Amino acid sequence: MLSFCIIILGCSNSIDESKISSNTLENEVETKAVKQWKSSADNDNEANETTTAYSAIDLATEEPITEPTTINIQDKAFVNVIEKINIPKDIYAGRYSDFINITIQATNNTQSSIRGIQGTLYVYDIFGANIISNECDLTGQTIYSGQTVTYSDYRLEVNQFRNEHLKFYNTDFQDLKFRYEIKQIVYGDGTSESA
Repeated sequence: MLSFCIIILGCSNSIDESKISSNTLENEVETKAVKQWKSSADNDNEANETTTAYSAIDLATEEPITEPTTINIQDKAFVNVIEKINIPKDIYAGRYSDFINITIQATNNTQSSIRGIQGTLYVYDIFGANIISNECDLTGQTIYSGQTVTYSDYRLEVNQFRNEHLKFYNTDFQDLKFRYEIKQIVYGDGTSESA
């Protein structure tokens, strides 16, 4: 029985040795393949770097593409409310309702003179909630390039049955925010531009 165990162990060792020698051979083949692959990859990287360098030269010699610049109509004039005055009703003075008088300034940001600006005035409370919006056209004065003009004759008659009118009347000026959305500009030469 002892001889049988020795034979089995002997066979077992020879199998392990053959596995080891075949694994070593496979490792050598794999190592050669990896070295060849790395060499090929290094050559490819050098080729890519050369191609990238030529591409960069090509890009540098081409003229840059410039997009046409357009100026938004909202940027051509700056319109801002600078004052709000409440005028209470006075039947002896001929005012049978409360009024809100607002003063507006408009600045011309174009190279041409402006004869009129058509737009909508939005009024918000301190939290940004819309109180009221109203059509508001700025006419009667020419605004020359770079000039600021003041319009002080804009009045809103307060309708006591409309909550937005009452809220606008009762809110202090410092607690209001204004936004003017330009719809159309008429220039001094008679041309016009719409949003």
